[in-house]
Amino acid sequence: MPLFLGGFGCLVSGYFTPFLAKKIGGARRARQILGMGGPLSAAALLAISVQIVNPFLAIFAVGMAIFANDLTVPSSWGAAMDIGGRYAGSVSGGMNMGGAGGGAVAGPMAAYLLVWSDNNWNVPIYVATGSSSLSTPLPSSRS
Repeated sequence: MPLFLGGFGCLVSGYFTPFLAKKIGGARRARQILGMGGPLSAAALLAISVQIVNPFLAIFAVGMAIFANDLTVPSSWGAAMDIGGRYAGSVSGGMNMGGAGGGAVAGPMAAYLLVWSDNNWNVPIYVATGSSSLSTPLPSSRS
């Protein structure tokens, strides 16, 4: 379910971003809103998922966190194309490499957190929550 909802988040964002851009004055502003709203919503939903007792609802909350996080994906790739121009592949490759670096650290870090917390799975989820909220970009004052 989380992977499906993540893919659906990309699809929804791809259709919604042009509409939002027309309403608020440009693609840059729409990307900023999605870039801030997606990770913050994902962080909130991850924090909520730990508190839910019903396993189906907890998985749904995690799925909705992935949905919210993946709302940023089409805008991120669009921004890489805007910034890079004919070098968009290099820009998006660097962006992808940065994300993969974080992913390479996340697995071992989760294992260390589990050992440190005596196998309390809430701890790595809360760290992921904090990481998601910290990765939220600040809006730029440039137009």
